[in-house]
Amino acid sequence: MEHESNENTLISHSVIAFHRILSRILLRILLSIPLSILLSILLSKLLLLSILLSILLSTLLGIPLDILLSILYTTECTAEHAITYTIEYAVERGINYTIEYTVEHAIKHTIEYFIKYIIKYSIEYTTKCIVLSVVLSTLLSIPLRILLSIPLSILLNILLSKLLLLSILLSIPLSTLLGIPLVLYK
Repeated sequence: MEHESNENTLISHSVIAFHRILSRILLRILLSIPLSILLSILLSKLLLLSILLSILLSTLLGIPLDILLSILYTTECTAEHAITYTIEYAVERGINYTIEYTVEHAIKHTIEYFIKYIIKYSIEYTTKCIVLSVVLSTLLSIPLRILLSIPLSILLNILLSKLLLLSILLSIPLSTLLGIPLVLYK
């Protein structure tokens, strides 16, 4: 009876010791993953989340994803250039006419240039942005749709397995160069 009890105790201690060793090895492997790779995993998840949110938004609004992305890109591009050129021309013309003529003329010409250039550049850049975004979305739509047809869990598994393998492969030459065993590295 006492002999069986000793055997059971020995087995349980062996199992606990094995689990501790295994957990330490796994922890050291995890710690050997560079910070840049961990950040890239996080960023890829955020990018995937933003794509999924865009699809959800386009589905709720009843607008195809390509058109929604084109609208968002066009709006951003138009607003950015309109504001930039409006401020630039308003300041430039305002200062020039203030020095040369009077405050009255400066205000008048500033308003004229403001209206003229905001309309001109808004139309010009909107057209360019629409064409560019339609071309880009058409080129990207096929690989994007193929990518989106793959289940999320499979994509994440592939990504994580590749990154883990890359991390281990990078850690081995580094630990060899430093003369430190892989399990002790980090």
